[in-house]
Amino acid sequence: MTETAPSPPNRPSVALRRAQAILAGLSLALCLAIGACYATRPTSAVLVTTFPVWAWLFPGLLVLAPSHSAPGRRRTLLIAGAWVLMVLAFAEEPRTVLTGSREWPDPGWNRARAAGDGLRVVTANCAGGNADVAREALVYGPDILLLQESPSAPELSEAVGEHLNCAFVWGLDASVVVHGKVRRVEVGQDDRGFVTVADAEVAGRTVRVIATRLLLPCCEPDLWRPGAWRSAGGTYRARAEQMHAIRRYLAQTPAARPVIVGGDFNAPAGDRLVRALRPRLRDAYPERPIGLGNTIINEFPFSRIDQVWVSPDFGVHAVLARKTEHSDHRLVVCDLSLRGSTR
Repeated sequence: MTETAPSPPNRPSVALRRAQAILAGLSLALCLAIGACYATRPTSAVLVTTFPVWAWLFPGLLVLAPSHSAPGRRRTLLIAGAWVLMVLAFAEEPRTVLTGSREWPDPGWNRARAAGDGLRVVTANCAGGNADVAREALVYGPDILLLQESPSAPELSEAVGEHLNCAFVWGLDASVVVHGKVRRVEVGQDDRGFVTVADAEVAGRTVRVIATRLLLPCCEPDLWRPGAWRSAGGTYRARAEQMHAIRRYLAQTPAARPVIVGGDFNAPAGDRLVRALRPRLRDAYPERPIGLGNTIINEFPFSRIDQVWVSPDFGVHAVLARKTEHSDHRLVVCDLSLRGSTR
């Protein structure tokens, strides 16, 4: 009886192996390109960097998945690892999600509060003028409350009137509420639709407060369409002009005066647009985060577009995002201490 030779093990054809290598190369090239975009944040790549960096993990691995085979297992794992490392390098969520166990309020802030140097800043988007969002935010006892998509002046007056010793400066979009005294600082007529500037008397000092809501970014998903890139660039330039105006009001503020700039920047953390506030100001959240800081959208927060920036006059004790009942944004609570206050 003649024995039949064993069949050779199934191996991918040459064409299949070539296709798998091409897909693996495309995934790696995409990983390097995305990493370069987030490392440099060029204006030309704003349509890419508007999305959270971890969102690109899914298409990257989707392209990589068909390239997996027994001979190419090591290659697949290395490229998948490159994607993970890229996300870890540029995403702040992995570094902050474990901070949720920190004590809040912070004991140091409680001591500063007792000494009259501690203050709380809250920023909240009122979802098309819903005064109930302002009421939600006021429950946190802010010394300074920054509102975007502000309720009308009469509605805000009613909400604020429910709290003793509160005053406000109303703006077409952004309003400033202060537990204490506040006075308006005039801005240009063209700027009134996105920024309100005020001087607040808190902790024995005059603090310059700039509340804002910048234009919405272009978030078109059809990146293959040239028109989407043109729209993104045009929108970005308009928003950059708004930020230029904010920087102008910042420059007009006396150098010795503490400054807070906050609100809905409609730009993700680390974006070139908000980095323009440096070096005079710094983003408070990375300094002392408590839990995930993302604010949009309320039910599934994927991006931290609501931020508070402060001058070196402030120590940061805690920054956290809190779910809301009446807004599509989470609100941000920022506990600060004002150094060198006098009473």
